[in-house]
Amino acid sequence: MKRILLITFLTFLGSFLLAQTNSLILEKVRNEKQKILPANTKIKIVTYEGKKYKGRFQIADKNTLLMGTDSIKLHDIKKIRFKSQLGMYAGAGVGLFGAIITTSGTVLLVKSLADGGLAGIIGVVVGIPVVGVGAIVITTGVLVATIGRKYKPDKWTYKLAP
Repeated sequence: MKRILLITFLTFLGSFLLAQTNSLILEKVRNEKQKILPANTKIKIVTYEGKKYKGRFQIADKNTLLMGTDSIKLHDIKKIRFKSQLGMYAGAGVGLFGAIITTSGTVLLVKSLADGGLAGIIGVVVGIPVVGVGAIVITTGVLVATIGRKYKPDKWTYKLAP
């Protein structure tokens, strides 16, 4: 009897945990992978008319989002952007790695130029590209951390769960 009661409890607990209310569901067209954004999440929206909205969203009904006092229909959305925690941490890590590369290239360049001769030439040939790659990696990390990923309707479907 206890076993049946436990199985019943776990079954209902699972259904309660999967129930989502007041959320924006982004579902990938190709493999049906879902991103669930609860209401009051900070997002950026661009519509087909070129209007840009930034802020925390609320749900008006099954087809309409509210951003402040503006209402946006789902079929008018050209793209949605939001920053995930993982993206911010990964961007910071990539930026830090780029800073290490740039610093290493700069130290190599300065030391080899101080030694002069053939070491200076080799240092310039190797150091400048290393500093350039480091700068590109830093830029990539900053962009990943600050901009976030975009979700376009040709690859993602938008659904609301009010």
